[in-house]
Amino acid sequence: MKFKAFLIDVILIFSSFLSFAQFKISGSVIGDKEVNLKLDVPVIYDLDPLNAKEIAVESNGNFSVNIPLTDRRFIALHLDNDQILLFVQPHEDLFLVINSNNRTIVDFKGSLADENYLLQAIGFNKTPFFMEQQGGKYNYASTTAEEIQSMVVKPWFKEREEKLLRITQSSISQANKELFKNEVRFHALASLTDFTRSIVRWRKSEWRNFQLALYDTVSPNLEEKYHGLQYYKFIDRYIGYMQSKALDQYLKDTTISRLLFFNLSLDSIMRLAKVNGENYVAWLSVKQNVSRATAESYLAQQILNSYRYKDLKSMKILMVDFEAYFSDSRYLPHLRTCIAKLDEKLMANKRNASIKFFNEGNHIKSIYEIIKRYRGKVVYLGIWGTWCGPCKVELSYTSQLKDKFNNKDIVFIYLDMDDDDKEDEWRNFVWISNLQGLHIRMNNEHIQRIWAELLPTEDGLRGLYPSYFIFDKNGILIKEKAKRPSDQQLLYTQLEKHL
Repeated sequence: MKFKAFLIDVILIFSSFLSFAQFKISGSVIGDKEVNLKLDVPVIYDLDPLNAKEIAVESNGNFSVNIPLTDRRFIALHLDNDQILLFVQPHEDLFLVINSNNRTIVDFKGSLADENYLLQAIGFNKTPFFMEQQGGKYNYASTTAEEIQSMVVKPWFKEREEKLLRITQSSISQANKELFKNEVRFHALASLTDFTRSIVRWRKSEWRNFQLALYDTVSPNLEEKYHGLQYYKFIDRYIGYMQSKALDQYLKDTTISRLLFFNLSLDSIMRLAKVNGENYVAWLSVKQNVSRATAESYLAQQILNSYRYKDLKSMKILMVDFEAYFSDSRYLPHLRTCIAKLDEKLMANKRNASIKFFNEGNHIKSIYEIIKRYRGKVVYLGIWGTWCGPCKVELSYTSQLKDKFNNKDIVFIYLDMDDDDKEDEWRNFVWISNLQGLHIRMNNEHIQRIWAELLPTEDGLRGLYPSYFIFDKNGILIKEKAKRPSDQQLLYTQLEKHL
């Protein structure tokens, strides 16, 4: 039944497309046959593990599934919690021999075996050396702007050139060689961007100068047949470059009436960001500076991302432009269906009595004003924000958490940090997500006293979103930095100790 359900789900996803061919993935599992095998086939280009579909593995370890495809693409095979990137192409096939004991593919067979051997050798899933950690700390976090060229960029680009040479010397088709080479180039750029944006601690001017030097000679325009997963990751980072470049020029000459890449004044951009959101401003820069095909895929993916994060307002704002600019898009039926699903959930859950809102959250002086109401029950408190992507990912695991503790003496409280003008967006997200429990919203100014109360001696941990806390049945905080919903059994064990 699971195998049949998988086929139905995939066919429904692609049913709105003009036409599709088939790609067959089959294989054999050696080792433990009770493996959880899933396949993540992007609707557009982003991988989404939460939407991966289960593949039935027979008692002898064999499996087989046909995937409807319109073009070449990268998909992900999930082996329990491990992800393996695969390359697929219409009218081709791939046979995998999977060792479930060490979570590896030990053999590829079929018409795309060479491509997938090469893909594993390139290692897009492998962590770049400069983003590796030891003891929970990044090895290269202290790299300065003066050191990055010698310590990171040069050795990283040397690795890139070795991968490009390996592709050149391979036996795969010339078209696939060009696709793989571009993926390697874009992966190299995106990784450096992520490193300097999220790991090292530089002044804004140093970060901006590095980005400008990295991207100034790079074009975002590429033939559509060479668009891959890494290319679109690059586009996401290129948006940051365009914003930095536009701001850099404006700071040098504040008389500029229209910013580079945007063709709008700074005031107009700020107004649009406030009303329509930063995603809309990013879309404006993409629309004017990349090919139509890239712009269509990019905007469709952003709408799907908003659907994934249950951001109905953003979906509808972006959808207006999508229908105006891409009225004949093959993605339109699927996107409209997604919006309809969120609208339906919103209306259904507005009447759900298990979803409770605490009004006037900014007036709360102490979190214990709330906790004391639930004496005799364990309280699991989550602090999050509607603007926080990782927060929303964690919230997607709450249904499993609540199923585990159904009818137990445990209360779930969600403390949201959002500006006062985000009240409606916050409530709508809660309703759409069917987040049963007590919900409180506080703005950034007022929530600081709660952070200070929960973490009085750990200034550096205040303001980390999401964060979780456990209070025992006497209302005493017994676990700050509690496990997250995605930790599943680790969290369940923490909670069970106090029930």
